[in-house]
Amino acid sequence: MENKNVFLYHLDNELQKLFSINRYSQEYIYSEFSMVTKVAFLICKDTLYIPASNYFESDIAFNILNKLKDLNIVGAFSFLSSSYNLQELIKKKSIQHNDKKIQSSYHYREFENPKKDIIFPGKLRKRNKSASVDIKNGWESAIDDISFKSNLYEFARGKVSASKFEDYLYEMPGKLGEKAYISDYITPLLPIKKEHKTKANYFLNAFITMQYVFSFINEYDAIYLSDIPVIDDNVFLPKGEKSVSYKEIIRILYDSTFKNENLYNYIKRCNAHELLEFRYTTECAIVKEQIFATERLLPQKNKEIVIESTYGERRGCLTMKNKIFIVHGHDVAAKETMARFLEKLEFEVIILHEQADDGLSIMEKIEEYSDVAYAVVLYTACDVGRAKNDEMSNERPRARQNVVFEHGYLIGKLSRRNVSAFVKGDIELPGDISGIVYIPMDDGGAWKMKLVTNLKKAGFNVDMNKLS
Repeated sequence: MENKNVFLYHLDNELQKLFSINRYSQEYIYSEFSMVTKVAFLICKDTLYIPASNYFESDIAFNILNKLKDLNIVGAFSFLSSSYNLQELIKKKSIQHNDKKIQSSYHYREFENPKKDIIFPGKLRKRNKSASVDIKNGWESAIDDISFKSNLYEFARGKVSASKFEDYLYEMPGKLGEKAYISDYITPLLPIKKEHKTKANYFLNAFITMQYVFSFINEYDAIYLSDIPVIDDNVFLPKGEKSVSYKEIIRILYDSTFKNENLYNYIKRCNAHELLEFRYTTECAIVKEQIFATERLLPQKNKEIVIESTYGERRGCLTMKNKIFIVHGHDVAAKETMARFLEKLEFEVIILHEQADDGLSIMEKIEEYSDVAYAVVLYTACDVGRAKNDEMSNERPRARQNVVFEHGYLIGKLSRRNVSAFVKGDIELPGDISGIVYIPMDDGGAWKMKLVTNLKKAGFNVDMNKLS
């Protein structure tokens, strides 16, 4: 593959909502998305193509790109917009959204205040196309697709006929006018059942994101990174010869060194000036040569980049949101009981030893397969332990060390509210940690209701009727 400029999509605010990024700790998301941006800069030919709205509408993007603004010494960031300048862009966005949202939730207004000590971290580049126009055209094509209409109609209120619902879809461009095509604005204009609004939002957001990304990819001769952390790009990303596997790049970085340090660790911790220094080294040139010479980084060849019309297949394929990772020891019965219970509730259960190794270390497998929405940790009597100076008679059952480690790792990655810990039997637990609650995994099954309660608090729509 030829070395080209890179299009970034992971900083988009609507995409972050699509995959419920707020389920993860801010520190984790910032760290991972910052690393993706750094890697993209290292492999790009000259510049990174970034939709200008990403910078202004996402706090994560705003903070990452400001932190790396010194990369623009070499023209690293090209912000793409249909506007000629920032003033025109802000004016358009005030129409597409509302002034209150522009002032409170986004960062456009900060560039109108001369007292603000802030510098735009790149160059605004005028597009020949418009994402808004392309999304509108995509909408008008999609509503002639039976699969798209029928899947969306499943969310409609009971008394609304299919023909009437179709009228709502055809009238949408006129009702929106010059407002942005985002699910927050579209869903309220459709006759959707209250209990189905969340699902309808996801369906529409996936469709709009696909159109949005395709609008940019179709205009610029750039490559883009696939399989980045947290985001299931199969939902929206067109497949073709322009995509490069981020996970495979990370494996190459893990196997390389710079200044006597693992290259992955170096890039993750380095600042903008250190990253610039590395970009122009022999070591970086060697790594880039490895990346673009590695066939497994590339998708199947001779595939055009197209938007699939099979919306029925894409509906509900936001897999990360439905995945639950189970951490366990040697108690097979406890693991199977938990897994079967979650599967009855129609969650996809991820158990590490059941996943393909692909030459990965245990730590790499944990990182690979823990891109989930929730985790359950099972503390069972698999080992025994005591204080060094205690008598042998003081030994008590305890969980495996990997269980304790993975519990802490997942709390750091997903946050406490998205991890539930269960204890089977009278076993020794790790030292007291503020905020951690251990739920007894009792024979009577009371633990099941407690788990359901925790899942609902985390934002899941759990239907207990599925257990009958």
